[in-house]
Amino acid sequence: MKIFIIALFFAGAAFANQNWQIDKSKFTYTVKYTFKTVHGESTSAKGKIQCDAKTCEYLIAIPVKSFDSGDSNRDIHMMSITKGEANPMVSASGTFATELLSKTQATIPASVNFAGAKKDYTIPVNLSQKPVMKLTGVIPLVLTDFKIELPSLLGINIDDKTPVDFEIELKQAL
Repeated sequence: MKIFIIALFFAGAAFANQNWQIDKSKFTYTVKYTFKTVHGESTSAKGKIQCDAKTCEYLIAIPVKSFDSGDSNRDIHMMSITKGEANPMVSASGTFATELLSKTQATIPASVNFAGAKKDYTIPVNLSQKPVMKLTGVIPLVLTDFKIELPSLLGINIDDKTPVDFEIELKQAL
């Protein structure tokens, strides 16, 4: 047992007092209508993770207008219903234990700000350190949690659940 505690201490210590920034990212939302599924993607996230001996704090921000669904009319409508002009960024921030970076799976708290509203989530995340630090997961976004009126197609509302898949590659900040 003592060896396990020492190993856990050193695994967390390997990431202590390190700072990371987003090198590459992909965030993909999924909107479901009764007869159609639409995906919008952004690779424009910026953000960082700052770690001390015990905790890491992070902030990630993405311009709402950077999401591309392949249909410019749909993207303009998305900007309108999500109040993108008044709230041009969607962001996630939080704090977690430094030792979580040494694991392959973790649950990380996220405070998501979107469309002028805030919602807290607990997000399961997969982590890998080889060949680069990579985080993947899904934010279980629910539009009405952000006071977004559900758009409709042929009089049928889209599904309120709009998950956002993410892949983030990090590099050490200098």
